[in-house]
Amino acid sequence: MANGREILNLNVGGELFAVTRPAMLQAPPDSLLHRIFAPDSKLLSNLDANQRPYLDYPASAFRHISDHLRLLSQLSPDDVLQPVQVPSHHKKQVRELAWILGVEELIFSPQYGTDPLMNKLPSKKWPFLCCARRSAAEQQPLSGKADSKV
Repeated sequence: MANGREILNLNVGGELFAVTRPAMLQAPPDSLLHRIFAPDSKLLSNLDANQRPYLDYPASAFRHISDHLRLLSQLSPDDVLQPVQVPSHHKKQVRELAWILGVEELIFSPQYGTDPLMNKLPSKKWPFLCCARRSAAEQQPLSGKADSKV
């Protein structure tokens, strides 16, 4: 565990990944991705030759999804993470895997950060491509999903 965040070492489509369980559990509770990473899940019981959980998904598509969830977990609820930017040659595969895992809306629409202990991002003099600050008018109770006008 690092800082109380359980680190899981996975083999996804033949590539090694290290992810934190809390980052992956930001997926909607009824999604396949959430069920895979739930603490009591049996879905990580398929092991590779080195006893790492094996997920039979395209590694490049999974990387885009897991990286987006990592960023989301590092932002305060005052900050907004823009939809994942995927190179055109991977876009279809990432969208399909996100759909299969039940996280398509989470990945492809703006989302507020999820870590209330994180500090707000400092103001920038240049546009920040992936993140933005929530405006004062948006300081209402969170539903998790950010307004797409951000």
